Amino acid sequence: SSLEASGVDYHGPPSPCSTTTSSISASTISTITEESSSHLSGPPQKVVAAVDVNAILGTMKCLDALGQWQEVVDLSFNTWQVMHDPSTDEKLRKKVNAVATNAAWQLGQWSNMEKLVSELDPIEQAIEGPFFRAVLAVHQNRFIDCENEIEKARMLLQNTLSALMAESYKRAYTSMIMVQQLSEIEEVLEFKKLEFHQKASTSSSSST
Repeated sequence: SSLEASGVDYHGPPSPCSTTTSSISASTISTITEESSSHLSGPPQKVVAAVDVNAILGTMKCLDALGQWQEVVDLSFNTWQVMHDPSTDEKLRKKVNAVATNAAWQLGQWSNMEKLVSELDPIEQAIEGPFFRAVLAVHQNRFIDCENEIEKARMLLQNTLSALMAESYKRAYTSMIMVQQLSEIEEVLEFKKLEFHQKASTSSSSST
């Protein structure tokens, strides 16, 4: 899960994340200011040249750890063209997309999250797809879709959690957090279903 910046007024050496972010922004990611057409909402798209995709992912992970989610989303959109270039490694693209999707969720940017989630392959055997689709479905009151995605996510976690636990607690920690988050999504789902039925019942009573 994302860690929020503590806000402590610390004047010691700069953190590795801060150094990495500033150096990448200044030199590694060189952008051409010409805007490109895009179907995405959010910040204007830019054509990005000479980009180290690993550096983009590293920067996004640092920004995510610092709780700077808007910058994560902005970076994802500004490098969209490069990340979806056929020459870009598929695994790196999926990792970048997952980090950006989480950032959009943290910010409550549902339209951006929906566009990012649409890039997650529904056939892919990775937990991020069904997990984020479940989050989006419960927000949009698509209750059956949400239940189906929760079930898919749990099946995928079941296949990996036992193996990770056998290795170490640290390796399994992220998956354990996702198990808890799925339970919380399910609680929200049940609450919204109850709320929906109560509203329907009230509306029916008032009409009679």
